[in-house]
Amino acid sequence: RRPYNYDNKDEILFKREFIKNLPNIFLILKKNSYIPPCGRLLNGLSFNLFQFSNKLGVKGFIKLYLKFFLFLTKTRKITRLDNILYVTTSNSQNFFHWFLDVLQKLEFIDQSRDQILNFKYKIIIPNGYNNSYSRKSLEAFDLNFYYQEKNEIIISEQSILLPNIAPTGNYRKNQVLKLSRRMKNHWTKNITNNLNNKRIYISRKNAQRRKLKNEDEIIPILKKYGFTILDFDKLNFEEQLKNILNSEILISIHGAGLTHMLWMNEKSKVLEIRARDNRNDNCYFTLASDLGHDYFYVIADKTDPKKSDHLSDLTINKSYFLSQLQKILE
Repeated sequence: RRPYNYDNKDEILFKREFIKNLPNIFLILKKNSYIPPCGRLLNGLSFNLFQFSNKLGVKGFIKLYLKFFLFLTKTRKITRLDNILYVTTSNSQNFFHWFLDVLQKLEFIDQSRDQILNFKYKIIIPNGYNNSYSRKSLEAFDLNFYYQEKNEIIISEQSILLPNIAPTGNYRKNQVLKLSRRMKNHWTKNITNNLNNKRIYISRKNAQRRKLKNEDEIIPILKKYGFTILDFDKLNFEEQLKNILNSEILISIHGAGLTHMLWMNEKSKVLEIRARDNRNDNCYFTLASDLGHDYFYVIADKTDPKKSDHLSDLTINKSYFLSQLQKILE
């Protein structure tokens, strides 16, 4: 769906998203598989290329093999399994990619039990995924997980690698809706003392990049209209959930904080502050559309035009921001 405050002059930002064909889902079955302590999947002595989000190049592969052999020297435990299922990729530890890439795969697997799980595959969670949001989110699934230990190598007769089932930023709508309901129900049952903050602004002032440089001009406007100002870098994951579960409006700069719309109620409102002319990063626009949220956007200018959209800080016109904020509050 088009953004609620869509302006025809911004068509170039969104036009590629209005019609998309997603690839077929396919499983990659291999014999003689290994997951060393570095957490990457090898078939024989070759890394399975489908686990990498980007092309590595020669230098990338050299670094990867050096890291592989270094970790091999630290191996203290060998575990043999018959069948393993590998679902992570090279960027899966990122907050957004964990929930929208990895957990979307788990939702697909859960719906494909007869075809996949009857063969008693253990779903491998590689070493390094010990953060709170990974562990807590996996509790929402009744699946057979195997958590790799720090210095453990896993050897398997047979492996299935499930590549990304949709290009990042484009979702399988039915699956992402089921995932949203699953996670919302799971958090509601397991997180107590939820706060009643209906309007949330997530600041990135302590982030290393993509900060709103004139945020001090914007925050008084937000407070005037009843927004709670939060810095998620200073809150643990459970505290973030307590603040977000009852919210109805979520505003932030393009970044991981907007992933929290995944467990907001349908027809919530989301406003994304995004860099001018950035037509590539529409993952939150398309997510809001699939979840049935009302998506709004405001355009900000990069403070350093030479930097990429991912690296540059932003500034925003105060009057323009207020005019768009009033649209979301109508």
